[in-house]
Amino acid sequence: MIKYAAYKAYTIYDSGITDEENKALAEELAATKSPEEFDTWLATYIPTLYTEANMPSEENIAKMIADTMVKEYSFQSGTALDTFLFETAKNENETTVVTENGRNTVYMVVTLPQREEYNSVNVRHILIDFINYPDENVAKETAENVFALCQNGMKEEEFIELVTIYSEDESASADDSNGLLENLTKHSLNTTAQGITDWCYEEHRVGDVGMVKTENYGYHILYYGGKGEIAWKVTAKTMMDNEAYDTMKNIRSNYESKYPIEIREKVCDIVPDRVVLL
Repeated sequence: MIKYAAYKAYTIYDSGITDEENKALAEELAATKSPEEFDTWLATYIPTLYTEANMPSEENIAKMIADTMVKEYSFQSGTALDTFLFETAKNENETTVVTENGRNTVYMVVTLPQREEYNSVNVRHILIDFINYPDENVAKETAENVFALCQNGMKEEEFIELVTIYSEDESASADDSNGLLENLTKHSLNTTAQGITDWCYEEHRVGDVGMVKTENYGYHILYYGGKGEIAWKVTAKTMMDNEAYDTMKNIRSNYESKYPIEIREKVCDIVPDRVVLL
């Protein structure tokens, strides 16, 4: 079962100090007792790394601090961070200092690993694909024209009709899904489609529509269809389906290598298409 944790991380990069001083700063940050204290310490420390001439703006410093938060992290590859989050840490706000390549990184647990208990969502989409247009502006104009046909609160069958007319998603037409992305979790889509996920997990009512651009695909006109199954159950089912598929694929590969198939055209020609049993 996949579990996700949230944590904060900051590496002491200051090259103008000794290793001992670097370690002492890391331990000072690690002594903070909450994410708020962690951020307050950074707000005081980060400006000391710059001169007045190259001092970042308050907005940039705030962004540096905000970027220390990783909200949803799953076990990756057995790193020191993985060991800390998924094996060692027992309480929220617990910290550790990891020294690698002469640098000290401070990690703080914000939320311990847990199952995703939120509801997945069901959404339909119309794709206006960049590849079908001479430039992005033309694609955007086309998407805006289609989006103008959509209204918040429209019936799902009305949106499906627009999907069948305007969507350029070949996979949707191939499997008769009518643009349905069913039981979409926060991790179902890859990062190139993050805009879709972000829109889906904003506050919506059934029937709300919106338009999102993804860099690798195009413009997506989205219809919010409501909540789906609990996210961890969706993930578990997907993992079991993938495992079953891989198992059957390996079985087939083993049998094909052990019992090669030979097709004899002449024999096939004399085998009747249908045998009538009396």
